[in-house]
Amino acid sequence: MIEHPNSLLVQHYLQAVHEGDRETLRSLWGPTIIWHVQGHSPWQGDIQGADQILDFLAEIGSFGGDGLNTKIEDVMISNTHAAMLCHTEAKPGKRVLAADFMVILKILGRRIHEITSIAIDSNRAANFWVEATIEGNSPRPPLVAA
Repeated sequence: MIEHPNSLLVQHYLQAVHEGDRETLRSLWGPTIIWHVQGHSPWQGDIQGADQILDFLAEIGSFGGDGLNTKIEDVMISNTHAAMLCHTEAKPGKRVLAADFMVILKILGRRIHEITSIAIDSNRAANFWVEATIEGNSPRPPLVAA
């Protein structure tokens, strides 16, 4: 099997996220990087720029009793995109988040220019955030849905 040229980029990206390597992430992102967080969560909406995305990653990384744990289940790669199926778990307070997400990267010139994350079971994820907010375990005040 021939490995796609963008697979190395995705491997570096995943390793940098896992290690919290801000400089490597900056080098892998395009200058106008944007992250679209789909669904209903405290982070929903568009996060623009490397600094804001790094703050977002730090915030979600520290969320929950033992933090937010994400396991990559599968990766699909093409000339302009990579898609990752992820399973995420967090245990803030009495609530447990166990949900699958799709993370899609838009790749141009061997750099990531756009990231979109989507909950596979959006109702389950939305209910988790509603209940976490009611219990006072939400990391941010609830956002109004657009």
